[in-house]
Formats: sequence, structure tokens, C-alpha cells
Amino acid sequence: MRKVFVYVEGQTEETFVRDILAPYLSQKDLILWPVLAKTKRTSSGATFKGGITSYGRIRRDIIELLRDSSAIRVTTMIDYYALPDDFPGKNRVSGGTPAQRVAFLEDAFRTGY
Repeated sequence: MRKVFVYVEGQTEETFVRDILAPYLSQKDLILWPVLAKTKRTSSGATFKGGITSYGRIRRDIIELLRDSSAIRVTTMIDYYALPDDFPGKNRVSGGTPAQRVAFLEDAFRTGY
């Protein structure tokens, strides 16, 4: 079995990955491992999860996942409508179909611009 981390925004996405996608893809020798976005860490070490607060936080979380050699891939499931203002490309996306706008943002996310 090959493990794939799925960085998810909240509990709804986590449940979808765990209950819908994971059982289906396990038949294809893939283990989906949902990882809930971290929103806050306190000085005592407590972590709060769910929701996207900034691109910087997303980037740090994903880099941490990429360092884990137990997974063959890292992917995301993030809501398009609530992206933080500092998300790459958000201030430049306009016009086109919804699919074109999402493709533009995915490209900006992949390249960091």
C-alpha cells in the first residue's frame, strides 16, 4: 500500500477523504491520510485545527508533510471561496470560467506566485 497525504481545510473535507475517497482508493493500493490544517499553536504546545488562516501557514504545513518520506504524494483539498488574501495569485485572478479561475490559482499555488 502507498500512502498519500491529503492536506484538508476542515472537518468536512477530512470526513469526505476518510469516508468516501479512502475506501475507494484503498482498492487501488492507496492509503489516503487526511491531515487537517493547523490554525493555531499555543505556547503550551496545544494545536487548533480546521480552517485556513494564511498562505504562510499552508506552506509551512505542506513543507512539513513533504519531509515525511512515508508518503508517495501530498495533495490538497482547500475551499476556493475562502482562500486567504495572501494566497498566491488571489489578487490577480479575474474573469474566465470558474474552472479557469481555479486552474489559474492552482498554477500560482504550485509555483508560489
